[in-house]
Amino acid sequence: MLFDKKELIKNFNTSNLDFYFSPFSNTGVKIKNTLSFEFSFIFNILKFLFKKILSSFFYFFINKKIFFAEQKNNFIMSPLESNVEQTNVFKSQFFWMSEKAISFKNLLFSETLKEFNIQKKNNLYLFVNLKDSLFFYKETRKNFLIKKIKNEKRKIFYSFFSIKKNLSNFILFEIYKVFDTAQFISSVVIFFEIKSFLFYRSDFPSTDAAQLIAKELNLSTNCFQYSNMSSQVPTMLSTADNFLLFSEYYEKFFKTDLIKPKNFIINGYPYNYSSKAFKNEIQKIQNLMIQRGVEYTISYFNESEQVGKWGHTNEKSNIKILEFFSKLLIDNKRLGLLLKPQKTGHSLIKYINNDLIKEAYMTGRLIELNEESKSQNTFGLNTVYPSMAALASDLTIGHVYGGTASLEAALTGTKSVLLSLNNENDEIKDILKKENIVFNSLDELEIELKKEIMKNNKKDLGDWKNIIEKFDKYKDSSGVERLNKILKANF
Repeated sequence: MLFDKKELIKNFNTSNLDFYFSPFSNTGVKIKNTLSFEFSFIFNILKFLFKKILSSFFYFFINKKIFFAEQKNNFIMSPLESNVEQTNVFKSQFFWMSEKAISFKNLLFSETLKEFNIQKKNNLYLFVNLKDSLFFYKETRKNFLIKKIKNEKRKIFYSFFSIKKNLSNFILFEIYKVFDTAQFISSVVIFFEIKSFLFYRSDFPSTDAAQLIAKELNLSTNCFQYSNMSSQVPTMLSTADNFLLFSEYYEKFFKTDLIKPKNFIINGYPYNYSSKAFKNEIQKIQNLMIQRGVEYTISYFNESEQVGKWGHTNEKSNIKILEFFSKLLIDNKRLGLLLKPQKTGHSLIKYINNDLIKEAYMTGRLIELNEESKSQNTFGLNTVYPSMAALASDLTIGHVYGGTASLEAALTGTKSVLLSLNNENDEIKDILKKENIVFNSLDELEIELKKEIMKNNKKDLGDWKNIIEKFDKYKDSSGVERLNKILKANF
């Protein structure tokens, strides 16, 4: 939803209002400290036009022979969403391409001019971006759908100058961009005769653009759940043909009366969380802890720092939690701690000048699992799977909000507890309230941890066995195989 700042201030003049660019913003920059909305809007239009001019310029320099040579391949198309590296150990765009995977290549696309330090092609994928767009437009310009989209874009453009219009120019511009992306995707799909579209970032405008043209092109769209959702978020809704869920429980979070996929498919957790994938890495971590006298290992999944409506942690709260674990580590010589930050930018290095955290680090019993993507498109995502940390630990600790890392840890069979330090109103707490899993304060957690470390606790701490099936129907780490069967059916 878009609101006029002046109108809000006028109608709610007795309230203290803070304005952010985005509810998911990690920067904390408020609108009042930035350029005006009007100036930003004009700047974005100029930026869009500049990219269009540049993409036309690149047409004369791209290697067009690559695309003609690749026409013989069968592609599954995806937006560029994750680490572009062939690996079973770390998070990867190609996680679904297991040894048993079907023999198709992934066509990755980006609606930017950036190369992201990615090869143009290899045996796994072909990468196309805005630099290639004019080539595909020219090759498919006579297609009926391409002509239809261009006509719709023309109507939107004329609406900018219309006196009688129901939408602001800002919203019209956003709609125009979606149709422009739809034209780009359509031209690529037509050129390579693509039948299947796979994605998980339903919040990307490009995946909405794909839905606009999918039916006309007989393109099967497949979206899979990747986050432990416990509330409905409009940007996460999708009208995909197939929407793959962890379990039936999540269906209500991904549909409304008017916006919903054609089919919900219960697929289980999509990633491989079994010990086979990281056996060597786990052994190295455990051996290191044993060498340093550790008898009990805890993993903590520290969240990225955010502000705004969805911001639950900031630098201050992260430091407070790290100080808590640091003191616990210093006081207990038998304890080891693994840190698995969500973002590489929130590495331990950021907080190492804190005396208590530094002292804990110097014990040698605090290890951080932090692997940066080799491709530059993941916005600082730590590509270490939570399950790697979990399988090297006796207990994992995460947060109630989101909680995907803790769910993955629980699926490995590792004890997993959750913090609710801000007393979040989260539905998952109702499901877990009968279990010894959720803690509203660090003091409460400390009492249980000391019992656990001294092996004087109840065995139910962090035990999900009574409720895990609600979150993953299968619990078999075979979501990849089921996903492949669905993709194969697309052809």
